Amino acid sequence: QIQQLAYTMVDVPALALWEDRVFFCDMDENGICCLMSIGKEGTRKRLMPAETFSQSKEGLLAVRGETPDRPALVLLDPASGQETVISQGGQVTSALFSGDGTMLYYILVEEDQRILYGYRLSTGASVRMGNLQNGVITPMGQDLCVSYALPEGTVLYRFLRRY
Repeated sequence: QIQQLAYTMVDVPALALWEDRVFFCDMDENGICCLMSIGKEGTRKRLMPAETFSQSKEGLLAVRGETPDRPALVLLDPASGQETVISQGGQVTSALFSGDGTMLYYILVEEDQRILYGYRLSTGASVRMGNLQNGVITPMGQDLCVSYALPEGTVLYRFLRRY
């Protein structure tokens, strides 16, 4: 048996479940791409402008967007509705949580450079980890795996977390 919950106007870049609500991105009534949630009964709620998001093990959402009047990266606690601005300006091209859920890693474009940052959730401190240029990131336990493309191939690095 299948029940349609929603029809979206955009390709859904991510889905997440928290306390019987599914989170996804879609256009709102003003044509702005936003983070939405929907319950199993079909009640849909607009939360904030967003291009995409990722979810931690604890249900926190790292919400990315490129709206001029909104921060580039916001941490949202769906249980309380509390928003924490991680990056006010610039463009965040990637954001993901560490495997143990204590860090949020993100890539921020600054002056045409892609800079990798780590944000410790317990303290709210961001640490600049280095220039990423053209790579991608993924959690690797408590560490981070980073790809780095070279003309002759791609190298994978493991960033050991020491902070």
